[in-house]
Amino acid sequence: MADEDQGSSFLRRFYPWIKNWEGRLTNLLEIFRNEEIDWLLQESLIEEPNQQGIQFVIAVTQTDYKDKPVVGDDGKPSSSRTTALHHAARLSPSDANILVPGLFEIYDRFDVNYTDVESGLTHFHIACEFGCEEVVQRFLELGQDPNLVAENASVDPPLHSALKSVNAKVIELLLKHKADPNLTNGDGSTALHLICQKYDDFGEVFLRIIDESNQTLQVDVGDKAGETPLHVALRHNNTKVARSLIRRGVDLTRTNDEKETPLHLICNMNDDLQILYYFFEISEERKQTIDIDAEDGLGNRPLHNALRNGKKNATKLLLEKGADPCQANSWGFTPLHLIAQGSVDDDFVKTFFKITDKFDRVEVFDHQDVFGRTALCYAVASVLPNTVGFILDRVANLSDFVYPDGSLSDEAYVPLYDPNTFDNCKLRRASGALMIAEYLVHSGYEIKESDALTIMTSFARHQMFEEPMDPEELPWYEDEEFAEKARQIGTKYFGITLYDLILRPPEQTTRRLHIEDYYEFACSAEWLRLPEEKKAACEVHLCEKLARPFFRYWGVKAFVQWTGERQLMERSSTILVDATNEDLYMICLTAAGRELPEP
Repeated sequence: MADEDQGSSFLRRFYPWIKNWEGRLTNLLEIFRNEEIDWLLQESLIEEPNQQGIQFVIAVTQTDYKDKPVVGDDGKPSSSRTTALHHAARLSPSDANILVPGLFEIYDRFDVNYTDVESGLTHFHIACEFGCEEVVQRFLELGQDPNLVAENASVDPPLHSALKSVNAKVIELLLKHKADPNLTNGDGSTALHLICQKYDDFGEVFLRIIDESNQTLQVDVGDKAGETPLHVALRHNNTKVARSLIRRGVDLTRTNDEKETPLHLICNMNDDLQILYYFFEISEERKQTIDIDAEDGLGNRPLHNALRNGKKNATKLLLEKGADPCQANSWGFTPLHLIAQGSVDDDFVKTFFKITDKFDRVEVFDHQDVFGRTALCYAVASVLPNTVGFILDRVANLSDFVYPDGSLSDEAYVPLYDPNTFDNCKLRRASGALMIAEYLVHSGYEIKESDALTIMTSFARHQMFEEPMDPEELPWYEDEEFAEKARQIGTKYFGITLYDLILRPPEQTTRRLHIEDYYEFACSAEWLRLPEEKKAACEVHLCEKLARPFFRYWGVKAFVQWTGERQLMERSSTILVDATNEDLYMICLTAAGRELPEP
């Protein structure tokens, strides 16, 4: 420890001395012994390198200094030696890329491959990793084994290392000197696995070099997770190399340890459609049978994956290719369950069944998952009115339906619309929830007080109650920019402009407007035209207005039950007329003996 402290103290004094050195460092051996220079180089880069140390090393690389090897008892240089190159290779890429080529000018003995005893990393590995073409060539000319395997499994084989710099010439050199492209690293990955993971643009070049070197490439070998290069390429959305592998004849049905086929992974991809078409095109050309309903370890079919990831076009193609729309996974989720969880937009259910009806495939609408929930239950909880309406048109009996409580919405598998895409979640949620309540009533379901409280509580949790305006401030709807836009839109949906709708009291609007009008407006492009600054205030105002009849009905009913004054129902239209939706919600909570839920 004392030696380390003394060394650090020396370096702190040494760096300013070097910095103030006038002119170029020349023959360092006139000042220091070889082993002292080696110590200075290593200590300047070890553990927490500082810029002074790095600048010193750069300065040394610009001199004529050459390292002298440590000779063993046999008179030959010992390869077991840690050098500054080993430390430089562990630095940040920006620093390492500057230092490594220069350090190879200092450590220029290529008949000995210096090996860091602790890590097993060698100079040859470093030269391959940093794309030092001439150094690699010198090593190989002097007999270096291109398939050198380090004792430490964390050190990749040379060909794997060369991929980190994506240097085609170094890779070509290694392959021409018989580097094995099928050699695996500690993870069981071949060089092709790494290309498929990180280097999509380099895949074609690598395969061309393999062909030109007359090497045999194993394209279907699995890594420790059973993943073939095609699995890896698809999992990392690397479509270029994936297409090359498919064209090259890889097994299109091979499964990994999770029982996932390439088709499962394609249906998880960001850019899935073109590769999916290509996948089916090649499989048909090769007359290779694809199990389109293959199950992975969780019972998911490719159709489940496509729907869970919101891939509408992929879903349509799978259905047209014969995918079964009724099969459930291990959780009991059918494709309809996933649609009802909001994985795709609310209108897609019609497209889905238009295709399945064309092929006479019958969907079981009352199927329950392992939690005892049907697709209708999820569609209600996910606030998907179009999906709910579609299911209700095909479900004859609601006797077993139980309105989902708020906990299901809170643990939603897919959020209600993507906030990055839709900035009107509150208006869609509010109008959608009340549309669903109306659909259920029209289908014979009786809304219970607990159901009404669930709906009201969602308004509270999602901050859909309007706050009173400060009378001393200009009303938000009188903002010049907002008012101008509001006077231009809304007529298509409300029969009056949005501005006029805002000015009218709730009792006047409820007689002429339907909840669907608000929902359609919330889904329209017109909504997006409103200035952002006042849009939030407008949204909660519309939520307050559209929900007033619902809140008044249940609020008055709860007030009557709470007070025990039954005769109040006869003049319900005259009581609580000034109460806000939040006031009415609090009355319902009190009457039910429930406390305000946590936000």
